[in-house]
Formats: sequence, structure tokens, C-alpha cells
Amino acid sequence: MSDLKEAIDLCREALALRPSPHPDSWIVLININKAVFACYLCTGTMTNLEEAISLDHQALELRLSPHPDCSNSLNNLAISLQDRYKLTKSMADLEEAISLACEALELRPSPHPDHSTLLENLAISLKDRYWHTKAIPDLEEAISLYREALKL
Repeated sequence: MSDLKEAIDLCREALALRPSPHPDSWIVLININKAVFACYLCTGTMTNLEEAISLDHQALELRLSPHPDCSNSLNNLAISLQDRYKLTKSMADLEEAISLACEALELRPSPHPDHSTLLENLAISLKDRYWHTKAIPDLEEAISLYREALKL
């Protein structure tokens, strides 16, 4: 854990050297995010998840479409919101995760190598929404997305 904390501190120092609107500040934000999210996965601490979501938002603002990595930022934020939904059961987080996952998927149509992963991530969110709302169309769409991902 001390290594992760050191990595976060070093990334923060790097960000101070490349503040926004530096063209590479998004790279440093992504690196901080990965380390903070790893801390969250190790500890389950909500403050780490909240910071990861904030960093995801900041990185997305710097990589809006047509940036070639916009889909990655959309997907990262969707995953973070999905994790927060699992802890808080906030439907707003789940709805935003679904919306972002749909946007990411549209930017990476088949045969893009990320397409199947994006299909699965959207399916997970739809399945969670089904469990919350019992809306059969969400379950049917999740199953359809899983099947499509398996074909790739």
C-alpha cells in the first residue's frame, strides 16, 4: 500500500509540472486515477472511489470526442460510477454509467478490439439496473450484449 501512496504522490508532483491545459496533463490524470482506483480496490475506501470518479471526470474533459481516447475515458468513468452504484445503490450513478457506456460503445464499433469489453461493461450495468427495477427489457438487452460479445 505504501508503494501505491508513493505512486500517487509522484503523479501529483508530475501533474503540478503539467497543469491543464497542458496537452499531456490527461496522461498524468489517468496515471493518478489508476493508482487511486487501485487503492480503492485494495481498501474499499469510498474517498478513494470518489477521488477516482473526480479524476475520471477531469480526464474526460480533456479527451472529449473526437479525441481518439475519448472512449477509454467514457468507459473508465462508467466503471467507476458502476462501482459507486454497487456501494450506494444510487440510480443516478447507474443511469450515468449506462449512458457513458453507450457513448463509449458507439465510438468503438466492431471490429475494434475494445468492442467486446465495452459490450460486457454495458451489459453489467444493464443487468444491475434490471436487478434494481425488474425491467425485463434491461435483462434482455444485457443477455443480447453478452451474446454479441461472445461472438467477437
